[in-house]
Amino acid sequence: MKYMTVDEIKDRWGVSRDVVYDYINSGQLQAVKFGRCWRIKPGDLEKFEKEKQRRDQAELKSRRLIGV
Repeated sequence: MKYMTVDEIKDRWGVSRDVVYDYINSGQLQAVKFGRCWRIKPGDLEKFEKEKQRRDQAELKSRRLIGV
């Protein structure tokens, strides 16, 4: 199985490494530490992205309903 690096994910998302590490440290993005490096399974990344999209859509819907 090929694991993805933090740099690969940051490039995919167009964000800084700190953003990826924040998701890992908060437990929202599952990752495995090999020595000093974090690695993410592609399946865990897809799961995170789908869940984040669902949460973002729910937040937008709720903001529209309350007029924020």
